[in-house]
Amino acid sequence: MKKSLILIPALFSSFISLGFINKPVNIFKSVTEISTIDELRSTSEEIKEYYSALDGKDLKGDEFLSALQEILKENQTKCDYSGKSGKSKSKIWDTYLLADRNFDKSPLTTEEINKINEGDPYWWDTDLVYCNVLYEEEPYKFDRQIVNQNIEGQEEQKIDREHIYPKSYGFNGANGNNDAYKDMLAGCDMHNLHMGEGTSNQNYHGNLPYGNVSEIDKENKDNIAISSLSGTVGSYKGTHEVKEGTTSYTKEVFEPIDKDKGDIARSIFYMAARYHNYEENVIGETYPTPRLLLSDFPNDPKDGTHEPGETKDTDISYGVLSDLIEWNKLDEVTESEKLRNDLVYKYIQHNRNPFIDFPKWVDIAFNPDTEYVIDLNSEDGVSLAFEANISFGNNTNTYALNEPIDFSNLVMNYTLPGEDEKTSDYTNLNLDITNRLNDKVIYSNYDMSKPLTLEEGYYKFNFALKENNEYSLDVEVKVGDCNINYVVDFSSIPETQNLFKPLNLSAINGTISIGNTTKNLSYSDLSIKLLNANKEEINISGDNIRLSFGNYSIEASYTDFLGESHSLTKDFKVGFVLDALTIAIIVIAIVIIVILIILIATKNHKKNKRKTKKSNR
Repeated sequence: MKKSLILIPALFSSFISLGFINKPVNIFKSVTEISTIDELRSTSEEIKEYYSALDGKDLKGDEFLSALQEILKENQTKCDYSGKSGKSKSKIWDTYLLADRNFDKSPLTTEEINKINEGDPYWWDTDLVYCNVLYEEEPYKFDRQIVNQNIEGQEEQKIDREHIYPKSYGFNGANGNNDAYKDMLAGCDMHNLHMGEGTSNQNYHGNLPYGNVSEIDKENKDNIAISSLSGTVGSYKGTHEVKEGTTSYTKEVFEPIDKDKGDIARSIFYMAARYHNYEENVIGETYPTPRLLLSDFPNDPKDGTHEPGETKDTDISYGVLSDLIEWNKLDEVTESEKLRNDLVYKYIQHNRNPFIDFPKWVDIAFNPDTEYVIDLNSEDGVSLAFEANISFGNNTNTYALNEPIDFSNLVMNYTLPGEDEKTSDYTNLNLDITNRLNDKVIYSNYDMSKPLTLEEGYYKFNFALKENNEYSLDVEVKVGDCNINYVVDFSSIPETQNLFKPLNLSAINGTISIGNTTKNLSYSDLSIKLLNANKEEINISGDNIRLSFGNYSIEASYTDFLGESHSLTKDFKVGFVLDALTIAIIVIAIVIIVILIILIATKNHKKNKRKTKKSNR
């Protein structure tokens, strides 16, 4: 009996230690509840952060493309072109069901919403959805099962995995293997792989450059692609005359339907950025990454297939660049294109197409005469090159409380691209004023004929030329002492956290204030650290975590608009708290122990009884 009862404390200990006694274990998934696909979109701040390495850099052409390559290759996941998922013959088909899905005609289902909210990384596992298909005007109802069954004349022949930038221009044929692209990053890149209507791809695009077909060739019915999905027409192949100075020559090109021109151009621009420089010995890769170039004089498709190694020292270019630049402007980025970019980034490949995020970056990359410069603070990622200086008021940009700011003496000297220096007073300028703390515009087009008095705080004065408000100058202005008050509400964290309850961090919030201006800080605005008794940081996965007995502290930090960090800490401990939940758990544990004692005692009693009977015989 004694030997059996030794197990009881061990059982109780095991019961208590289910996530409590050992190192903290997150048994809850932190997921923001969503109900529509738009709630999975990347925010402007997330996009800006992705390209933050470019901030403040004056880059153009090759330097810009090289800098983009470093960003785009980081965290890129290679898609499995040939691998089977259990659902499809190729995992690329599975990714199409997410990336190319038309969410207007095939919105999220209740089951998918539940999977997303449960944290399922493969929530779009479905067979039948409407998809956006290149070279086809209307969304097409795609059936993955027919593709898998390989039924002749059905989807697999009608829809292709279209490489917009053809693989023969630098990422195939390694060592004579015409399937080598399936193992190359460039060959499996989802920003270049789209669903494409089969006839237009195989019989018309092939590996021809993209460009504007001459009007004469468009009249030849043999040059008109007829969709195998709908029977509609709109794409062409034919001749395109390229001129440079006194030199001209004619190339055969493929011109897609108008709705696809911008999408195609931006996919090609992405490839020229992501694979701008040749790289050997890439970790985890069998083949080097190619050097992909664009020009108005692309290589002849009849030259054959080029492998990555050939691109190292030989210029192998695709195009037609000037037409692609034109298409980028004529066919602007659509919401569905932005959504595809977000979904590829978040769920499939984990990198972005910068020319979808910022289409005007095409000029910075490929137009040597551009006046644009990188500006991540601008909505479209660029601003015009503009040199200016300004003086006004007391010329210090620092004012005491209640001190008026006088613009009557304002002088702005500025130089527009390609022009001589000019001078202006306030009458030729517009002024918008933003409170830096909460980023709210407090005055739009302020009347500078009147002196201005502001409350305590930091402000951004944006002076823009009335003749062209794309040219502007920002001035930082400080009013008063501007003492910053940072407060964190830790009230959701008890002095003693119940061992049996998860610690909920998401209710932590705070404020930051200057004078009468206050900005509310949500949990997502704060940087939260959980520290043990030795002040060692504990990895936090999710908002609800289980902790073992001990002393802890929570540090909530915030970095303000000046780049200054503010931090506050709360100490707490984890232990037994006699609330209803704890009492219930203790009662259950006691009941289990009693039952185990009874079972063991009964078993031993029967055993002893049998022994007694045997001895009596």
